[in-house]
Amino acid sequence: MDILTKPEAVLFDWDNTLADNWGLIIKSLNSTFEKFGHEIWSEEEADLKINKSARDLFPEIFSENSEEAIKHFYDFFEENHINELDFFPETKKIIELLYSNNTPAGIVSNKRGDLLRKEVEHSQLSPFLQSVVGANDAEFDKPHRAPLDYALVEMRIDPVSKEGAKSRSLWYVGDSHTDLEAALHAGFIPVIIRTKRGTFDTNRIKSTSKVFFFDGLGQFYSYCTKNIF
Repeated sequence: MDILTKPEAVLFDWDNTLADNWGLIIKSLNSTFEKFGHEIWSEEEADLKINKSARDLFPEIFSENSEEAIKHFYDFFEENHINELDFFPETKKIIELLYSNNTPAGIVSNKRGDLLRKEVEHSQLSPFLQSVVGANDAEFDKPHRAPLDYALVEMRIDPVSKEGAKSRSLWYVGDSHTDLEAALHAGFIPVIIRTKRGTFDTNRIKSTSKVFFFDGLGQFYSYCTKNIF
């Protein structure tokens, strides 16, 4: 049975992994759909279809109107995102656990970088994090490896080479296929947190990939306290 070993560093996804304002994301998206005459998405549809940053997703949906649509989406979101932000009970516990054990931690999200950093600051987690990377900060967004590499450089840790991937213990903790793909591309160990909103299809995982699953952030935190730190 595969086990996790003590990490050199840990990066986390933000939305639906540590934080929760998914409802507002759907409201912002559907407001944008209504403005441009598109059918709105149910929560179930959004769970399945929102797997990219706005920079990558909106041109596919809104074509030549993508820039205007992105502006409307973010204007709507920015008005409300702090007030509608919530956290899982173990969010602060897991970040403080890593910090107290001298394990560097950071955030890599497909949420726009300036908004992400406002939310992290509001969460009072900033002092415990060495890097906070959002959409548009790196050359590409997840599932590309670029934002994970960008975070490592900010943390003064060398990104993973293809040759060195098997000998490194870097974790990327997320909830989606986008997070899984980003982790594998960057040579990280994928740690997937199953949540009520998650729609993770294990059949899409290659048999050669080592992926660790936990039923909620609480189970992951418990595992770390009992087996790692």
